[in-house]
Amino acid sequence: MRPQTVGLKDRLMRRIYDGFGPIHDPLLRAFLPLVDGHSEEQARAAILEATRLPRGRGRVLDACCGSGAELLGLARRFPEAQLFGVDLSVTMVDLGRRHLSEAGVEAWLGLADVHSLPFPDASFELVVSVGAINNFADKRRALAEMVRVLKPGGMLVLVDEELDGSRRHSLFHRAMFRLLTFYDLDPRNPSHLLEGVEQVRVEQITRYYYLLQCRRSGAP
Repeated sequence: MRPQTVGLKDRLMRRIYDGFGPIHDPLLRAFLPLVDGHSEEQARAAILEATRLPRGRGRVLDACCGSGAELLGLARRFPEAQLFGVDLSVTMVDLGRRHLSEAGVEAWLGLADVHSLPFPDASFELVVSVGAINNFADKRRALAEMVRVLKPGGMLVLVDEELDGSRRHSLFHRAMFRLLTFYDLDPRNPSHLLEGVEQVRVEQITRYYYLLQCRRSGAP
């Protein structure tokens, strides 16, 4: 994958994750409870609870898999599933492969741009993407790709930053949220950009993060 094949924003985020990938997880574990009031473990448990897979089997894709944390949780929740992950960062893919290997989890991980996923239509029963949507240069196109590779009736689970509109926020919380989302002028859930889906449900799982569930339209 050549740098010129992806957008400027995506190249910037790739450079950031290639450089700071090894400290991403430790920073998240330390930073999240201080500013959001929830631990990384609590947030990931809520994400796993929202995932569904018929009979616990099938193909699962983590779009922007990072260091493999979601795939590790999905392997525990669905031990009979076939796991796949893609990311734009070489560093993060290498970390993910190492973490999964150390845990004894089999998964296919590769470099790919989510705006153009290297899978045929209707390849997966479940697609998840955590902490990545706001990074995308073209959110509508990336979301359309995730829906495309879902089987009819398959589930899409998205998680990323959105400031909880139901509670009051101090100046500190607003400043930290702006710092956390410096790369996106309008960080919010992308339900208005999704097409070809049904049963859309959005909930705020922490002060800073939403969880969106939906299914690809059509009979399973």
